[in-house]
This record gives sequence, C-alpha cells and structure tokens, in this order.
Amino acid sequence: MTKGQHSALIVRREESVRTMGKDYLVALLLLLIVPTVYNGPRVLTLTAVSAAACMLGEIICCLAAHRDISIYDLFPITTGMTIAMLLPASAPFWLAAAASLFASVIARGPFGGTGHTPFQPAAAGIAFVTFCWPDLVFSYPDLSSGQKLPIFGDCSEFPTVLSPDAALKQGLKPEILPLDLLWGQFAGPMGTTATLVICACGLYLTLKKTIDAR
Repeated sequence: MTKGQHSALIVRREESVRTMGKDYLVALLLLLIVPTVYNGPRVLTLTAVSAAACMLGEIICCLAAHRDISIYDLFPITTGMTIAMLLPASAPFWLAAAASLFASVIARGPFGGTGHTPFQPAAAGIAFVTFCWPDLVFSYPDLSSGQKLPIFGDCSEFPTVLSPDAALKQGLKPEILPLDLLWGQFAGPMGTTATLVICACGLYLTLKKTIDAR
C-alpha cells in the first residue's frame, strides 16, 4: 500500500485493495447481526443510510476533481458502515449522513481517496458529529425495555440509558452480567459491544492478513 494509508493496521502486501475491502465488508456484516437482533431492523436502515451518504460524498468529490467515479475498493461503503457501527442504534438518520458526508467530502476526497488520507475518515466523521451533537452520539437505547426501535420513525421518545463507561465516570456501578458483556447486551455504540463477535471479526481479518495482529 502507498504511504499515508488511512489505516495503519492494513498490511502492505500484493493482494488487491478490493480484496481488503471485501474482507472489511464481511467483518462489518457480521457485526450487524447482534445489534439487529437487539434493536430491530432499524440498525440495517441506519447502516444503509450511512453507507449511501458516504458513497454520495465520494461521487461529489470525484466529480469536483474530474476523477473517474469508481467504488472498486469498497472503502466508501465500509467507511459509511463503520460510522454507523460507532453510533447508537437510535441515532437520527441525518446524524449518520452528516458523519459520512464529512468523512467522505472533508476527510477523504480532497486527499485523493484510498491510500492518501492522513487519518481515518470514519474516525474523523464520528469526531465531527460528537463535537457538534454530543447528546445524540452518547444517547443509547435501553435494551432492557424489550422494545424494538422504529425502522424509520423518530426515536427521541425511546427510553435511553448511560453507557457503562459514562456510569463509571459519574461514580455509578453498572450492573452487567459477564454473558451480557460477551454478547453486547448493554448500552453502547451498536457495533462495539458484542465482544465475542468483535474478537471473531478480528481473528478473521488477521487470518486473511488484512490487518496486523498488533
């Protein structure tokens, strides 16, 4: 890979960028399973909106720079999906779209795309919406309520809870069972709580030599 690759974890090797994009896509699709079971189909809708917004940003940048529009490496899609994974399942669609457009138009496109970005576009997108709308980024749906999130509707009235780390910062003791920690049945960004699935995805990417185990 060229110098300045947006992810320091990507291993320099002969396999195509598209192959690595496919590996990331598989891992992200696996990460969608658990939050979809807990929160309902809205998870899939939110992820689709985020990925579509990132693709839109990529097209805008390509047109502005007079470059050929190509998604062969799949990174615009995986970037949008990664952004969705770092948001609560109840996040408004416009919030995910704003993060993805920032990642694509500001943090990725002007630098030439894959292999040239000085930082991770998905992280930049999340940092942007966290700075602008922290209350929405850190408002997590209460899984103990047993309710499923509306697929397209407003989630502002849905019961929310603090994440375990936020509770600890306030001097509270989160009551989470060990199995809940393993399967992600607690409040947090929808793609970051299921420890077992995350470890499995990490192992998959390591065995595929898409990332460095370190």
